[in-house]
This record gives sequence, C-alpha cells and structure tokens, in this order.
Amino acid sequence: MDGLFSRVFLENINLCNNEIKGIVLPEQPNNAISNKIKNDPLKVYNPNSIESVADSLSIPIYKISNKTTKQYDHLLATARPDLIIVACFPYKIPKDVYDYPSMGSYNIHPSLLPAYRGPTPLFWQFYFGEKNTGVTIHVIDDNFDTGDIIVQLPVAFDEGDTISEATTKVGLVSSYLFETLTRDIISGNVKKEPQKNMKQSYFSLPGVSEFTISDDWEVKRAYNFICATRDWKEPYTIQFGNKQNLIIEKAVGYEKNLYLEKNYSKKNGETYIQLIDGCLVCIT
Repeated sequence: MDGLFSRVFLENINLCNNEIKGIVLPEQPNNAISNKIKNDPLKVYNPNSIESVADSLSIPIYKISNKTTKQYDHLLATARPDLIIVACFPYKIPKDVYDYPSMGSYNIHPSLLPAYRGPTPLFWQFYFGEKNTGVTIHVIDDNFDTGDIIVQLPVAFDEGDTISEATTKVGLVSSYLFETLTRDIISGNVKKEPQKNMKQSYFSLPGVSEFTISDDWEVKRAYNFICATRDWKEPYTIQFGNKQNLIIEKAVGYEKNLYLEKNYSKKNGETYIQLIDGCLVCIT
C-alpha cells in the first residue's frame, strides 16, 4: 500500500538502492490510501507516499489490479525477484507469484498474529483497548495473514497515540525484524512456526457503527481510541443505553473514579461524559 507503514519500513531497511528490483502498488487504491499531490509541477508528494521514495531512489513502480494475472507475469519477467516482501497489500497474491522467489515471499503485519488478521489491525487494536500491538513477519500462503510465523515482536502503545504515531512505531520495528529475516535467509536458518488458530481473530474494514462508544467502556479505552482514530474523520457517538446519544468532536482527557449524577455535564467548555469507571473529557 502507498501509506505510512510501508514508507517507514522502506526508508529504514538497510538495502542498497540497486538491490530493490521494484515496488508493487495497487492500480486503483481505495480512498484511504494517500496519493501524491495532483497537478504539482515541482513533484511535491504527500509525505506518506511510497511513490515519492521510489522516485528519489529511481526504483521502478509496478501497478497491479485485482482482475488480471498478466500484470504479475510481466512483473516476474521484468524484475525477476529473489525475495518478495509484502506490507499491507490489499489483494491475494497468486501462488505462482509467491512461489517464484528463491528466497521466499513474506508478509509484514502490524499485530501479533494470529490475532487481528485483516486490513486495518491497528484500528481494531485501539477499538478493543489493547495496551500493546506488535509486528509479525510470516510466510505468504493462499489466505490473508495465515502463513507460518518467522519472527514476532511486541510494541507498546503510549497514552494518546495517534494512528500515525503507532504506525511509525510498528514501521520501525518492521524494518528491524526484516534485518533479522535477511540474516536468517543468508545463513540458511529460517525457522517457521505454524500459527495457533485457537487465538485467531479477523476483522474487516471498520464501518460507521465502529465509531459509536458505549457507556460501559472504560474511560482509558475510549480516550485512546478517539485519539488514535481521528484521521478517519468520522464523528464519534456516545450511546447511553437506548435513550440518549451525544456527538463528540475530540477527546482531551479522562478522569478515572469520577462519577456524575447524570450521563454528562459541561464545565469550562468541556463535556464530562460518564463511562463505567470514570469520566471522559471531550469537546462536543
């Protein structure tokens, strides 16, 4: 994907430019993917753009759609890769493609698999109030995020992390783990461990309903979720049972063990919202 996670990884791996045979991007990325700024004669790019990195390093870009395998045939014939590394690619990769490289094909996923498989794992980890995330490098197989694990490393969330801050953390860890992978490949010491499916979970792209916060959430979970996901630019709704809803613009803090006599109250331009273990402090 042409996004921050992929860019942080690419900028921090220890490779010579001429070792990178090409970068493959979706031909028609969805609206969540950052594109380079249009109609700019100076080629000023969105800071999240993989294409800006590739352009500066003279690395070829290949565009792949999800409708034809002929583009993959051209890619393999042209680039002839020894190793394929995938970060957030949205399409299933054909078997004849991931079987092609002599050194293997691997996916880098920002969770501790088999938990949080799917396209937006960081969103869901914030949604469910996880204290930690992690990075997994695994073998690519016929399904999304299910191949044998090569290496994993946990990464802690900090209070109030934005999705960009969390993405940068896991991107940096990804580049470190990639160095581990390449050393193991060179030494012939790549160890694989099947995923333990008893701990698996999969989540698809979030919808509008995922931006509704119930009054039985813990305040820290609600605060961190809102801080992390503001880039989605969806309004947040606090739901008090079946009786009343409140729209939140942003969260500015929380106070544990503070209990109101009603669902919410306003003070000095801020709204204190009663959740299960304290008050979420918001702008509404």
